[in-house]
This record gives sequence, structure tokens and C-alpha cells, in this order.
Amino acid sequence: MPRIAGRRRMFKKGERKYTTQKRKPVERKPSYFFSEKASSYLKYIRVVRKYIQKKYDLSISELELVLYLYDETIFDNKTFVEYSSILGFSTIDWLHRLKERGIVKKWRDEPGYKRLYTLTHKYKLACNKLYKHLEGEPIPTHVNQNPLFKSTASYSDKLYARLIKQMNKKREEGNKPDLS
Repeated sequence: MPRIAGRRRMFKKGERKYTTQKRKPVERKPSYFFSEKASSYLKYIRVVRKYIQKKYDLSISELELVLYLYDETIFDNKTFVEYSSILGFSTIDWLHRLKERGIVKKWRDEPGYKRLYTLTHKYKLACNKLYKHLEGEPIPTHVNQNPLFKSTASYSDKLYARLIKQMNKKREEGNKPDLS
């Protein structure tokens, strides 16, 4: 800044103190760097969930409850009420219904002790299968093992059957070793 006889120069409103040159915009090439995904468990969640629901005759709310109880191993009525209230179940009826359907069984019912419940073996296997299929194990495509492949299946079930075939094929191709 120029100084005149010990005084600083005054600038008008809107006048710049420093002159700047206009810079040309730098053209940057887009970078397409993708980081490796740690896991993609949930990519086929809808297909796997539909298969488990059909095979074990569960609604989505029941499946969510079964998955929660699977992690609990042994649970009491309080634990059941806490989680089932989130799902909107009338809790007294539902515990009884699940016992009748063979989803839940009594683990301990002795006088003087709290009643404890557990999932039946069949539904523990259902949860285990769900996790395995999400991790990459192929879903069976035979009519005896998968109700979505029956000839009497609905149109939407047949669409899921087609998706299962595509999913199994993609996963099989992805697991082949590269021999080049």
C-alpha cells in the first residue's frame, strides 16, 4: 500500500485494497476410486427373508421377534414384553400363540422360580439358516426344500424364485478362483 507523508491511503467504499488477478479454473479429472466394502450382508436381505418367512410360515413381525429372541437364548416374560411391545403385539396373547405354534417352549416352569422360555430347535435352525444365507450360502432351489419353487406358488413367489436363482448364480460366479 502506498503511503503518502506518513498517512495511509483512504479507500472508497467497494474499492479493493489489493488487486487480484482472475484465475483460470483448474480442470480436474474425476476420480473413480472406490474403497473395498467390508461386507455386504444385507444386499439380499429381502430375498432371504422371504424364503425364511415362506418356509417357516412367519410374518415379518414374528420373524423380527424370533431373531431378537434367538440372540437372547433364554428369556423371561419381561424380556418378551419389552421387545414385543415395540412390534405392537398384545403380549399376553402372543406368547401363548407362539407356544401353541411351536415357536417358543418353556425352558423352566418350577414353583418358586421365574418362568423361562426358549425358542424351539426348529426356529433356532431358521435363524441360523437366515444368517448363513446372508453370509453367502446358496438358497436351495428344489421344490421339496423351498416353497417358493412350487408349481402352485403365487406370481410374486415365482418372481422371488427367479431372484433366488440369479442370486445363487452371481454368488457362485463371485466365488470362482481366477485361474489367469
